[in-house]
Order: sequence, then C-alpha cells, then structure tokens
Amino acid sequence: MSDVTNNWWQSKGFAKAPRPVNATGKETLYRVFGGSSKLYGSCYSYKKPSSVLEAEFSENIVKWRNQALFVASFRIKEGTPIWIGKIDQRYARIGKDEIDEFIWGDQNAEQVWIDPNKAKSVLTHLFTHPLKQDFHVVFPVQKYDA
Repeated sequence: MSDVTNNWWQSKGFAKAPRPVNATGKETLYRVFGGSSKLYGSCYSYKKPSSVLEAEFSENIVKWRNQALFVASFRIKEGTPIWIGKIDQRYARIGKDEIDEFIWGDQNAEQVWIDPNKAKSVLTHLFTHPLKQDFHVVFPVQKYDA
C-alpha cells in the first residue's frame, strides 16, 4: 500500500490508529468536496451530510481546505482495503495552529480512508448533489473588506 506506513494515520485526520477492513462491496460511501478538494480523494464517510454545517461538525473538513460545495456518493469494489476510525476533532480550525483539546464537533464521527492512488479504480460514482450552504467556509488566508 503506497501511502500506508507506521503512524501514517496521524496525518490523515484520525484520532487514533484506524481499524483495517476489506470492503464488502455493498457499502455506500459519501465524500464532501469543493474548491481544491476534488471528487476522488482519500477520506469518505458512511453518513451523508445535508449541509456545510453538518459536514464541518462531523467531518472537520475546513482543516483540509475543503470548501464543501458538493456531496457525492459511491459504491466500493468488494475486497478493497479500507481503514475506519474516529476523526480527530481536536484540531483548531486554522492552518498550523493545532491545540490538544476538543473545540467542537461530533466526537463519535468516523471516516473511511481509501488509498487515494486507488480511489478511481475501486469506486463507482453514483451521484453528486450540491450541499446546502448554511455555513460559510473561511480559510485563514482569505481577506475581507469590512
């Protein structure tokens, strides 16, 4: 596995080492994306968020520079190695300023990680819908006129 080494999970947004599983082929996975975050990637969820606020609360996506414009659903090929684990919700919401305490978010939220080099070959894209824009994603480098 090209992107899997000791403690690899720490840079993937997991709170602790995820559990490896082989996909059954019956799972539906969801991915929030937009801006520099594209349709195929490494992080997916079993839960389909209905809005940007719900996606940010459960999946902590702003940390990864995801503008959360769309949600896509996929079927995964049977036997595909996936890793499932709790999302690290301790991150501050800005760049390198990480703190070691819980700020907000769903402490039980889990992500499904797939080797991004294999995502296109093991996932079948089912549909894409726009997310309800009930929360504005702001990155620290953005500047606004007051």
